[in-house]
Amino acid sequence: MEEINLYKLLKFYVRYWLVLFVFTFIGLLSGYLFNTYIQTPNYKSNVTLFVVDSDKNPISKDSTLINNYMELIKSRRVLEPVINNLKLNKDYDQIVGALTVSNQKDTAIIKMAVVSDNPETSKNIANLTIESFKKQINELYGKENIQVVDGASLALSPYNVRKNLQLAIAATAGLLSSIIVIFFMYDYRLSNGTLDKIRKNKPKKEVVEQVLISGAVRGRSGRFEINPSRVERIGKLFGRNKRKRKAKKAKKNRKAKK
Repeated sequence: MEEINLYKLLKFYVRYWLVLFVFTFIGLLSGYLFNTYIQTPNYKSNVTLFVVDSDKNPISKDSTLINNYMELIKSRRVLEPVINNLKLNKDYDQIVGALTVSNQKDTAIIKMAVVSDNPETSKNIANLTIESFKKQINELYGKENIQVVDGASLALSPYNVRKNLQLAIAATAGLLSSIIVIFFMYDYRLSNGTLDKIRKNKPKKEVVEQVLISGAVRGRSGRFEINPSRVERIGKLFGRNKRKRKAKKAKKNRKAKK
């Protein structure tokens, strides 16, 4: 692999600026289509519960009891009545998959979150889950030691949709893809010696004229001598081209006047 010249590489990127633009636009468009038509917005309802003793004081640091309560919230005994009451078109596994229960260490606080594609559904599931959970605690433990600190919240916007951020990520992905593609194009042409092929295949007009004239005055032996026939043909060629250019220019002027 030949050594890469940073200046030439940057010039190569500038030459193919359209590729950078197209890839970035495609990435941006893909992000917009995904965000608008493919991604399903989900809404989260949060609940905070507080476990107390019979005198409604915070219980001691009983991690076993807290863990039991957290597992009980996700049990069929608690969730199946919720499914039946709301007549949800979901089974137990789907509901328990949408439910998150957590506890901060050394506290008697249980946090629960419910996710669904409808904010009202999320809130209703959360509220009925609390009621069913408190009922089962009373039946199993004979206690009423669950206090609701924060009731089920109603989400105003989907928690998983961040349009501006997602569009920025998609556009950046497209731009990076174009940078990689152009770099491999540069490396391929550099390794094959075709990096400046386009410029070499398009010589300037002065160079063409110089080559033609040198052929007219150089003999076969390599010595400089006048070749009248070649000079005459080249003169006619340049004269014909000059007349064509003048005719085209006059035609453009006539169109412009009209």
